[in-house]
Amino acid sequence: MAYQFIHCETYSRKKTEKKFSTKEIIAEAKREDGACPHVPEPHPPNLVYGIGLDDLESLHDSMCDSAKMTNSKGQTRSIRKDQQTLGTVVLSFPSIAENQNEQQYSKDYEEWKKLSVDWLKQKYGSELKTVIEHTDESHPHLHAYLIPDDLKSDKYNIGRRAKTDFLKSDEALKLPKKEANKVGDRKYKEAWREWQDSYYEKVAIPCGLSRIGPGKRRLSRDAWQKENQQAQSLKRAISQKNSFVSKTKEQAKSEAEQLIAQAKEQAAKILQDADQQLTKIKNEISQEEEKIKDIKSTWFVKRLMHNIREEGLKEGIKKSSSQISKLKKSISKLKKEKETIQKEKDYSEELRRKDMLISDNSDREKQELKNKVSSLISENDKLEKEKEDYKNKYADLSNSISIQSSKNGYKK
Repeated sequence: MAYQFIHCETYSRKKTEKKFSTKEIIAEAKREDGACPHVPEPHPPNLVYGIGLDDLESLHDSMCDSAKMTNSKGQTRSIRKDQQTLGTVVLSFPSIAENQNEQQYSKDYEEWKKLSVDWLKQKYGSELKTVIEHTDESHPHLHAYLIPDDLKSDKYNIGRRAKTDFLKSDEALKLPKKEANKVGDRKYKEAWREWQDSYYEKVAIPCGLSRIGPGKRRLSRDAWQKENQQAQSLKRAISQKNSFVSKTKEQAKSEAEQLIAQAKEQAAKILQDADQQLTKIKNEISQEEEKIKDIKSTWFVKRLMHNIREEGLKEGIKKSSSQISKLKKSISKLKKEKETIQKEKDYSEELRRKDMLISDNSDREKQELKNKVSSLISENDKLEKEKEDYKNKYADLSNSISIQSSKNGYKK
């Protein structure tokens, strides 16, 4: 197994002694004739993410042509040709080792590509325009291309930026120039080391790559092989953890769906029970209304008058009011039952508000459930009105009894 390789660079439209121009860099990526003499048998690149290289070049050039800058004299000018306007990141994967399983290698390579693109997207966001793949060299590798919104790609050189920022700080100004420059160099290395560590943590470790190769650390072959074994063990551990997390998510999803189904079943039962109880209460109300009719009938009034004449006003009314007392108890019972139904209805409404009662995609089931809830509310409103009418009838009856009692009291 090998170690990670990742490198960042910036380019301008103007070629220098040390750097190619943006046009030459993109031509090399396209594998244009004469642009890649280091590749014996060049092949066209594969687009992995974003826009194609032709579109990338057009976008870059059009942005540069329309971009303006203001100089120290306040004059507006086009940006300089030597301004760094394009950022690139090169990421390489080890070539297949001798006796290595090709199928497993291909699987590992695809996983490395995915993790690498995810890392680039997280690191650079919308400024990441294109990622291509080259497989015509000794090591398969990716090229990522970055275009900043302000066309100042110097910011991608995070080491130089860290050193520059430090040298401008109050801390650096208090130090001798030579000492400040040494600290600035450390800041430069620390910034790039953090960048490399980030890639190592997110990509290299899950892919079984070591952070640094054996040459730089002067490791023996035996020590290097042991480190590779450790890297592979760590890779397997992470793979097992990811597999466990994936299974756990699936299990959690299954349990959530089961809970939702149970909640829907429970809510449906609550509504069904409420319908039955409402029907029962309606029947009881009808019975109570019949009793009210009996109370208002001539026979009951005659019976009441007879009781008053035989036992006196006080005892006669007391005896005749036993049925009224029963009706009051019935009213109290109905009130309690209504409160119970109201609580159950509120519970169903709460489930519905939490999207547990109606959580699937069936419009028919949603409508049926909605109609049931609406019917329940309507029945409760009707019950309330009927009970109010009942109270009024009871009050009228009480007044009638009082009037009749006062008229016939003298007969005692």
